[in-house]
Amino acid sequence: IAKGGYGLYNYNWTKDGTPLPDVTSTIKIPKPLIQSVVYEVTVTDACNLGPLKREFTVNPPPAISPLDVDIDADDTLIFPCRNQDYTIVPSVVYSFSGLADLEWINQNQVFSHDTNAAVNPAMSDYYFLRATDLCGNVTTDSVYLTFPDVQPLDLITSEDKTICSGDPAQLVATGSGGSGILSYTWEDQGILAPSITVMPQQTTQYIVTVSDVCGDEVSKSILVKVNEVLADFTYSYDESDFGIVIANYSKGENLTFEWALDREAFSDQPNPYLAMDDVEDHVLALTVTDTLAGCKDINSQVLLPQMFTYIPSAFTPNGDGYNDVFK
Repeated sequence: IAKGGYGLYNYNWTKDGTPLPDVTSTIKIPKPLIQSVVYEVTVTDACNLGPLKREFTVNPPPAISPLDVDIDADDTLIFPCRNQDYTIVPSVVYSFSGLADLEWINQNQVFSHDTNAAVNPAMSDYYFLRATDLCGNVTTDSVYLTFPDVQPLDLITSEDKTICSGDPAQLVATGSGGSGILSYTWEDQGILAPSITVMPQQTTQYIVTVSDVCGDEVSKSILVKVNEVLADFTYSYDESDFGIVIANYSKGENLTFEWALDREAFSDQPNPYLAMDDVEDHVLALTVTDTLAGCKDINSQVLLPQMFTYIPSAFTPNGDGYNDVFK
């Protein structure tokens, strides 16, 4: 728009140096504009003063798509765990005319109309995002949601153990497979390590659980059997021949017996008979051994042989020096 001068203004336009028929202060730029164009306008007044010239360049608009969606550049999302809550955030959601609707689709079912999709996938699958603009244009993008290729979570433990009362036992658990770092929990023990040492007073079952970062768990049990061995016996006298009658009251399973008199072994029977040929004190010892776990117990007692007094019922006073006098 020109100012100043005298009278009416004359406008002469050129486009890239080519004169245009337009003689007013405005011109209409034709569409579509696919390349830059240089316009020049020359202005004179009624007295032909001037002229004044101005030049300007009109550039085409940037190339844009009227509607575009893109979920992920790689078209694949790898989530660490199954059955966990995740959010899919698309990298591009654009509409030149404005969005009318967004539809997230899985298994041919629309499950969300939000820009971001909340999912809890149990298996690898395709997810689709369909966008519709206000002009009725429709475009769709897809992404494949999958998980790391891992082996199933598994747990190997020590075999069941048999120990002697008062002895320790080491229990070991080894997990494999699963996702990420594995964690161990021993039930009722308060220990979060793959191995523990226990000393139960009675037969006990220990339960260990291994879990991964995805919350998968595997549990197994280990039975620790406590073998209690007790060596116990009593004895009595056999008055008929001055022997010792032994009664064995030992307790335990799969037992072997070793009897010793004054540290000299004399029998491996449960209830041996002991013939005595003197009237001295002796130590009788019993060693009981459990053949499964090697548990042992020892019991010893002092034998006090029975004393006998002999009273003759007759005498022979014949002067031979034997039984001549009754006293």
